[in-house]
Amino acid sequence: FQKGDYVKAAELFSNAIAIDPTNHVLYSNRSACYTNLQRYDEGLTDAQKVVELKGDWPRGHSRLGDALFGLGKFAEARKAYEQVLALDPANQVAQDKLTECDLELTRPPADKDPMQQFAQIFSDPNLIGRIASNPQLSPFLAQPDFMANLQQVQKNPALFSTLRDQRLMQVALFLTFGGQLFSGAEFAKMSKQEPSQPTSSSSSSTSSSTSSSSSSSTR
Repeated sequence: FQKGDYVKAAELFSNAIAIDPTNHVLYSNRSACYTNLQRYDEGLTDAQKVVELKGDWPRGHSRLGDALFGLGKFAEARKAYEQVLALDPANQVAQDKLTECDLELTRPPADKDPMQQFAQIFSDPNLIGRIASNPQLSPFLAQPDFMANLQQVQKNPALFSTLRDQRLMQVALFLTFGGQLFSGAEFAKMSKQEPSQPTSSSSSSTSSSTSSSSSSSTR
């Protein structure tokens, strides 16, 4: 967890929860892992469990606020941070989070650029691990051109909208919404990047040429 390997940490916390399912600290730590992985729905579920088990613990409400903020539910996140301050009035982190919520709640819609939000995903230091852990995204990691584009976007997220790499868009959509932009067949083709098969006319032409050559040879 301290090293930032949130995928492995979440797995270990899950194992611990199986042994001690009423330990609120374990749910809190796993919630933090999920939130750092931008798996906000799972982070929210764990945070709600923390509050259920120990409602007077400020950190549980903080985890709740973090997950709600990640989901874009800024008004609900604000209430969670207010609860943190009710329990711990000197909590500066919660106060800062309240300010962030207020900024999001008052920001004009035009300022919220979806492409910019997607681009921020590629700033995640654990991005490769998150892609590798997703069976639908992991095949991209074996494609050199994808890796080259990914590295460019990691260095400069602003390139996300200019590279026009559909695989990068798939990564952004999966990690943000858990959905996909393309049909299953298109996505499978994109993942495998198989060489195109000869067209029927090409095959026919080759066959005809071979036949002609063979016939000429017979004569």
